[in-house]
Amino acid sequence: MSIVIEQLSYIYGLGTPFAAKALEDCSLEVQEGEFLGLVGHTGSGKSTLVQHMNGLLKPHSGRVVVDGQDLSKLKALRDVRRKVGLVFQYPEHQLFEETVERDVGFGPRSLGLTDDDVRERVRRALEMVGLDYHAVASRSPFELSGGQRRRVAIAGVLAMEPKYVVLDEPTASLDPRGRRDMLDHIERLHREEGVAVVLVSHDMNEVARLADRVIVMDRGRIVMDGTPADVFDDVDRLTAMGLDVPETVRLMHRLRQSGFDVPGGVLSVDECASLIRSLLAPGEAGGDAGEV
Repeated sequence: MSIVIEQLSYIYGLGTPFAAKALEDCSLEVQEGEFLGLVGHTGSGKSTLVQHMNGLLKPHSGRVVVDGQDLSKLKALRDVRRKVGLVFQYPEHQLFEETVERDVGFGPRSLGLTDDDVRERVRRALEMVGLDYHAVASRSPFELSGGQRRRVAIAGVLAMEPKYVVLDEPTASLDPRGRRDMLDHIERLHREEGVAVVLVSHDMNEVARLADRVIVMDRGRIVMDGTPADVFDDVDRLTAMGLDVPETVRLMHRLRQSGFDVPGGVLSVDECASLIRSLLAPGEAGGDAGEV
């Protein structure tokens, strides 16, 4: 089962003098259990694309199929939105209930579950994002830190037990520790719960570390689709689109330009460090060790 997007196009302000094409002929498939990184410069269409994945936006051409269901043929999208959880940028701005427990449990309560079942879903969802149920359940979400409020908002999506979780810049404006913690929880959710994750991000280092597959968007089109190693190794093409590359890739690219015979696809810091040590070893051929 999967989310399939076929030849999707979307225009903001269609039929007005301000019409602007946001997506053009986009096709991709998100497999069950996959971790997909979606990157591109601001305005490339990333957020617009993911808002089609659970029917929040309707394409002007093309279609979206979730687990065999064509969204354009459904009268109600409730079941699809239970399967595909969408976390917007700054989701903490959507908190509204008096307590954390009521906010996270809002979705499950709408399913007609018993109080005990709702409470268990809330407990599990809070645990998935690193919050202790007993410590925060009765507190107002507005008493929490910014990072904690964001975790509560994400927990509200996870409490619906989706098969697919789409996160649009979940670490935006968090401090380095907050970003690290958030990404660790997202990785654990994918690894331990088997949830498919679509991560929209400007941080190439985090995408390279977490994703199984990377999609690159430019001017409303999908222009690259492959493994992190394959995509990020095309440094010149990414740079031409105004995109950065992971720090390890940038370093390997500079070594290659300096004449060192280094392989492509080096993404991890450990692998990069090991390769540099081998280059510094006596008798290593190629390049000038003084330039490393």
